[in-house]
Amino acid sequence: MNLNLSLSQQNDRTLVSRDYNEGVRNDADEDNEHSDYESYTDGDDEAEISLGSSSSTDVEGEFNSNLHIQVTENVGEDTVIPFWNVTPKYKYINWEYPDQEMDEKHLQEVKSWVEGDPLFVGLYFDRMVNEEPSVHISLIQEQICAQFGYKISYKKAWKAKQKAIVKVFGDWDESYATLPRWLEYMQLNSPGFVYKLETKEYVVGHQVNNRYRVFERLFWSFEQCHEAFKFCKPILQVDGTFLYGKYRHTLLIATTQDGNNCVLPVAFAIIEGETLSAWEWFLALIRLHVTDRAGICLISDRHQSIKGAVSNPHIGWQPPNAYHVYCIRHIASNFNHRFKNIALKKELIKLDIERWIDSISKEKWALSYDDEGQRYGHMTTNLSESVNKVFKGARNLPICALVKATYGRLVEYFVKRGEEAMSDLHNGSMFCLACIAVSINFWQYVDPVYSMQYVVNAYSPQWKPLGNECNILTNCEWKLMPDVDRARGKGRPKSTRIRNEMDWVESQTRQRCSKCNEVGHNRCHCPQQNNVG
Repeated sequence: MNLNLSLSQQNDRTLVSRDYNEGVRNDADEDNEHSDYESYTDGDDEAEISLGSSSSTDVEGEFNSNLHIQVTENVGEDTVIPFWNVTPKYKYINWEYPDQEMDEKHLQEVKSWVEGDPLFVGLYFDRMVNEEPSVHISLIQEQICAQFGYKISYKKAWKAKQKAIVKVFGDWDESYATLPRWLEYMQLNSPGFVYKLETKEYVVGHQVNNRYRVFERLFWSFEQCHEAFKFCKPILQVDGTFLYGKYRHTLLIATTQDGNNCVLPVAFAIIEGETLSAWEWFLALIRLHVTDRAGICLISDRHQSIKGAVSNPHIGWQPPNAYHVYCIRHIASNFNHRFKNIALKKELIKLDIERWIDSISKEKWALSYDDEGQRYGHMTTNLSESVNKVFKGARNLPICALVKATYGRLVEYFVKRGEEAMSDLHNGSMFCLACIAVSINFWQYVDPVYSMQYVVNAYSPQWKPLGNECNILTNCEWKLMPDVDRARGKGRPKSTRIRNEMDWVESQTRQRCSKCNEVGHNRCHCPQQNNVG
């Protein structure tokens, strides 16, 4: 093992770093770690750090990495204070400076802190988390082992990911406080941006504190999407998906498709859950702010809350303003749950299902009964599922960062697709040779939404640079707080999702009943369980 040790003493700051090589250590028995601390001594000639619960002699094995640490005695305005400055133990540490030699009495303490400390791991992988916030914990473990020859536990890797998220995207609770300011800033700098923030009273000890408000719901949409929807197919697919963050919320997205078969989300909402009240609120705001277009085809699953919301005549989703149809894949899944037979589900033609399928209006699910072509060939909610996958990483983020992520993604869509559409438009047009041969005007058979001019018009709205949002002061007289009742409990969350055949892929092993040996259900839902014996 190679050690280069010295301490450079300065009046205003002491630079400390290390460069050493070691091999693999295991971090399996670390669940009962003691908390780290910092001991800082005032003076011109010496600054001492004590980091980590391990003693200076409790260091074994080998380790390979590069660390740059700066210890400052006098913190000036130009000093970079990292994201963890809210906790004093890391307040004076900065990794932005080049390597310097370090005194031997500090090496073991710094080394014991570096080896697997969640802060070090989190800072090292902040770029990975920035690019993909949904990165798996196992991947972080593998990368640490590959880069540094050190195996960290799942718990420590999870903590490191949370620290990296806080560093890159901000604190979970403070994100709620900054949300109103960012929404006002967007409304000021992006004309046409609309949002609806609903809050409730902040009650402490049966008394209302008017200085705070508790987050309840948020709806937001961009004017550029409203304009683009005028040149897209008159269809909207709506779906909800849960968020992975510190607080339990549901993200609702309304999605359309342009004539070039590209998906485009047009409205978002964060709600408490897929309730009737929440869906009525979301659909009413879409009709109010996003589009008043008549004849829209609304595609969704058969969730009772959605059906109830659409049936409300006061929110504008009844014919002829809109036509509500179902996703055929969800209908097939409902059938499989009803009859417990995946083979019949695939066929959908057996006599056993005739009565059941007739209970659903054919206009809701059969393409042959779509006389006006309102579905545009869309039989599923795959557009919504695709958008959910696109924003899967953002679902791991604090609420304000999530809203910002939708802005960034939409800007990317408009810029890229607008350039591609203009290029295709300049390359010329393709015509139907058969129609030309018999002198037939082929445009009478083509919906204008499929023309390149419509695609160009859809992505022609411009997005203005936002500038520095920190210069905007909020007009709110209260501070927004998260709903603590919706905070996730400690420990690994238990999955409440009931997986069915819609979650399978072709390569996966199918669920098989242990009683009848059929696929598509388990023994608890076996149709033969009452016939046994």
